[in-house]
Amino acid sequence: MGPAILRLKPGKYVPLKGGKREKSLQIMQGKMQVPYLVDPNTGVKMFESAQIVKYLKQQYGG
Repeated sequence: MGPAILRLKPGKYVPLKGGKREKSLQIMQGKMQVPYLVDPNTGVKMFESAQIVKYLKQQYGG
């Protein structure tokens, strides 16, 4: 099969319209924006990439 990197065809991610994830994100936020983090351990919800990384490092990082 070979390395995975050789089999990937990178491109722009386009989410499917009308999927159940899209509906749940709209219900939670009132708008569609990803990435969106919901931490079930703390109840924290956020959608800014840099904030998500910072939060995960602080909360779970070593």
